[in-house]
Amino acid sequence: MIREQIKPTVAQEKGRRLRMARALTGLSRQDLYNHTGIATSTIDTWESGRVELSKKGAERVCSSLYELGICCTSEWLLTGEGMPPHFMDDIEKLMYAGRITASTAITSFDKNTIPRFLDADLKKELTFFLELHRNALFCIVQNKIFGTRYMIGDCLAGIISDPFQLTGQFVILQKSDQNTMVGYLHEIQDNVAKISVECKNDCMFVEFQKIAKILWHRIG
Repeated sequence: MIREQIKPTVAQEKGRRLRMARALTGLSRQDLYNHTGIATSTIDTWESGRVELSKKGAERVCSSLYELGICCTSEWLLTGEGMPPHFMDDIEKLMYAGRITASTAITSFDKNTIPRFLDADLKKELTFFLELHRNALFCIVQNKIFGTRYMIGDCLAGIISDPFQLTGQFVILQKSDQNTMVGYLHEIQDNVAKISVECKNDCMFVEFQKIAKILWHRIG
């Protein structure tokens, strides 16, 4: 008799990622409690999937991991999307400590520079992403996007990829004027993308320079 494989729950998947992040640091649950103040029993229920890891809890864990030299995002812990946990390099550590700024990393982005109105924490995370991935684009969502959790004002970033591999996905496009936008990519013809924004059936054709796969998302 073949036993049916049971699919992990969302809470169990979050717990697995939390265990992975903790394993990278070599910390026990007691060690993590000493750094975060989160009870070991709570960490245990998160990691086992008995209780679903909350956004607030994920942010507390990530903040403590940063202090220990581990770059981990709450988005990855909660959804599995974006950068997985990794040891920060010297540049990341300096940026986290505030000793170097975004201006040292974004000089090649022209109009696609980090907006001043973003809060300090969001700027710091976005700068981390752009430092780690020199072939990256980011965009502040300016339109309602159909069928997604992206809202006006949200900040997205991604890795520039082969456009033909990104059809059927939401992507960031760098247009011919170097400004960026987010849309659903239907198809590519030379350097023109057929995309949808507010309605899937309402398509437009946009001349583009580069297209990026979305890997990082923060609520604006």
